[in-house]
Amino acid sequence: MQKENLQEDMDRSAGKAFFGGSFDPVHSGHISMALAAYRELPVDELTLIPTKLTYYKKRRLTKDSDRMKMLQLAAEPYPYLSVSDMEIRAPLEQNYTVNTLERLKEIYPDRELYFLIGGDSLAYLNTWKYAERLFRLAVFVTAVRGEVDTEQALSYMRQYEEEFPGARFQLLHTDPVDISSTDIRNRVKAGESIKGLVPEGVEDYILERGLYRS
Repeated sequence: MQKENLQEDMDRSAGKAFFGGSFDPVHSGHISMALAAYRELPVDELTLIPTKLTYYKKRRLTKDSDRMKMLQLAAEPYPYLSVSDMEIRAPLEQNYTVNTLERLKEIYPDRELYFLIGGDSLAYLNTWKYAERLFRLAVFVTAVRGEVDTEQALSYMRQYEEEFPGARFQLLHTDPVDISSTDIRNRVKAGESIKGLVPEGVEDYILERGLYRS
């Protein structure tokens, strides 16, 4: 009998996927991208990694414990999604993506690493700390989002592949989800509904804890 989808044919022991970000809060767009990555990549699970501090963002992040809890609530329905606090626990001077990927490469030396980034991050990925080292450590995976359309995304990928020998990319086949954490925070502050913009458990947690009201 013919397989219903390519997922059944994948050797899921081939790689490990990771999705880093502030996740302040995690929203439905993040989860949609994570699920698309699991469907399309030869990986046995995908791990969400909240950052402790993003050096190019000046806004103070919500408490680590709250962001971790929201991610755990969002991942709970999916047995192949997990959450790690490895960046939160890392020393501040080692809190760059390149350091995270180097630690993961030590943990999984024989596995291909896939690292998910938002489509908006693709435009300035070459400015990330130690970019030349960074591009050698993982396949960078993204989805079209916001102002970066498919043609622009592919153009950035070709540019980086020329600029950084060995750089590899994959574009997910998923519909763009026009949701941002900034918009969600602004909606909560204004007393507006966020139903459907975040997983249900995350919505309940935000309202119960009074997050983003000020």
